[in-house]
Amino acid sequence: MEDQENQQRNRSLKTSLKAKWAFGMSLIILGTLVIFSFVIYYTVQNVLIGQERTTVQETLTAVDRRLSSVETNLTISKVLPRLNIETVHNSNIATSPDWDQTDVFQDSVKY
Repeated sequence: MEDQENQQRNRSLKTSLKAKWAFGMSLIILGTLVIFSFVIYYTVQNVLIGQERTTVQETLTAVDRRLSSVETNLTISKVLPRLNIETVHNSNIATSPDWDQTDVFQDSVKY
């Protein structure tokens, strides 16, 4: 009788140890997955934000370069032709000595 009780107790302990081991390993794997997910998320986020900052800086530089030759106050009639490629051919900007048509295609301002 005692033998049977000892065997049942040993079986329940073995089952309990297996369950504890499986549960513990599941938690470790889940924790590792969560940590790697956060690392990947924040890394991708930082890279994308850096790329956007670079693009914005390049665009600001290109706009500044285009508008730097306007000597007086900025008005729509002076700014729009310098930023819009379609109006370049219809204005006197194209005949200006400091205007280079290839500049339009070398900067990051998109149309």
